Amino acid sequence: MRTILVAAVILLTTSAAWAQGQPTSCSGGAQMCKESISRARDATRLKTTPAGCDAAAAQCMKTGVFVGPGSGIRWPVAKN
Repeated sequence: MRTILVAAVILLTTSAAWAQGQPTSCSGGAQMCKESISRARDATRLKTTPAGCDAAAAQCMKTGVFVGPGSGIRWPVAKN
């Protein structure tokens, strides 16, 4: 049962990452984050700022996982 739950979580996370475009590096994640902010029509409703993107990239360099500051979605990436 536990294995099925883990597989379901991985599948859902992977599907969401594929649909949104998954970052392949910490710096790529920060860039994608900043681009999404600039594309937003109403930036005041977003849960993050460019500084939040930079903070997520800095944390990513330590952990190897980029966590979207607004979404909380986690992507394992290369540390560069």
